[in-house]
Amino acid sequence: MIADRLRLARRKAGYSLRGLSDAMDGKVTAQAIGKYERGESTPSSGVLTALAKALGVSLSYLLDTQAIELSGVEFRTKAATSARDRAQVETEVLEWIERYLQVERILELDSAHWQCPVARPRKLALATDAEKLAMEVREKWELGLDPIPNMTELLEEKGLKVLTVALPQPVSGFTCTVKRPEEQEDLPAIVVNNHHPLERRRLTLSHELAHRLIDTDSLPDRDEEKAANLFAGAFLMPRDHLRREVGKHRNALGYRE
Repeated sequence: MIADRLRLARRKAGYSLRGLSDAMDGKVTAQAIGKYERGESTPSSGVLTALAKALGVSLSYLLDTQAIELSGVEFRTKAATSARDRAQVETEVLEWIERYLQVERILELDSAHWQCPVARPRKLALATDAEKLAMEVREKWELGLDPIPNMTELLEEKGLKVLTVALPQPVSGFTCTVKRPEEQEDLPAIVVNNHHPLERRRLTLSHELAHRLIDTDSLPDRDEEKAANLFAGAFLMPRDHLRREVGKHRNALGYRE
């Protein structure tokens, strides 16, 4: 775990291997730090203390044997985020989830099991098929046709961890998996940007749910986001409900509506 934590802390601090070595006044070479991060060598207690000081983290952070890891993290706006931004987000998410799970342990609560509504990621012939999938999920979860009042509550009841943290402005959110030690069950999670308004966060949650349920390899890259958006809209407010509320032949909405 030292290797993973060290690499993440270095990336969050914005150091290259050589930059971290320089910040430690050359006490450890860049090559040695690289070996620590690859798990090929273990730092001594003195070196570990110096690393923690240079990186601005605690020794316990680097030594935590119960540490969790994130996998499957995918920023869909990579061009607008730096490697340092992404590392900082991953670190903050890890810290948030660790506190979340600690509260569950203290209160002796079991994490809800992920009730995935599909047996495996769904292959779609067309992006527009995502609307049909949204209706299947609604039926599986017995949601009826009314709009969903609380997306966070719904997803957490179904076993998804929902985290609201500060993300770079261009990033609406992402989905990831929390890997836990001691053969504990992995936890699926969705992270949303707390800088964004509530309505956009609701859409992001539904959008990221789509990414967990759709086999993205079945669609061209340009259609992946289109499918997720179509799923999100249909899942939040089905077409039939919208027609019932506003009518079939409207071409505009009044200000009060």
